Amino acid sequence: MPLRGRNRGLLVAFFVLAAFSLILKGTLGPTALAPLPNGAASVESRLVMVLARQGFVTTMRHLKIQSPIVYARRGNCRLSVRNAFGGAATEAAYADDALGIGRIRYLYDGESFSSPPTLRIHFAVIESSVLHSVGFSRRLHVPLALAASPGCGSNAFGLEDMQVPA
Repeated sequence: MPLRGRNRGLLVAFFVLAAFSLILKGTLGPTALAPLPNGAASVESRLVMVLARQGFVTTMRHLKIQSPIVYARRGNCRLSVRNAFGGAATEAAYADDALGIGRIRYLYDGESFSSPPTLRIHFAVIESSVLHSVGFSRRLHVPLALAASPGCGSNAFGLEDMQVPA
């Protein structure tokens, strides 16, 4: 069955984009999937610091495979917050871990989402990687999974735009 002109054009465009993608990957190298923690500037350390400034008592639970969970308590408000660079792949596990606290919402780049904004995160990481390869650096927004108990209200607790050096 011969391809119509429009379908042939789409197929050619697909192959050109695929080739361009492979060339970029070969030239730039692999992109980082998440910022690496570096001591006091790690995401978890910054979460603890931001919440402690607001009067929360915090504890941290380190996990073998997933990102650590920062638990916080102030009065009848309980929080569970963690780095959510895992995106949709970790959504169910994060929801299970926060069952006793509340429903998870995802904070990223000043906005709140009901599910991880996976495409936005990946595009930002690729953009940052490209900029880094040509000598520019910028801060990378960190997606956070936040569960809050009913006593907390809908506050984002200053966590809606967490950033780290890329």
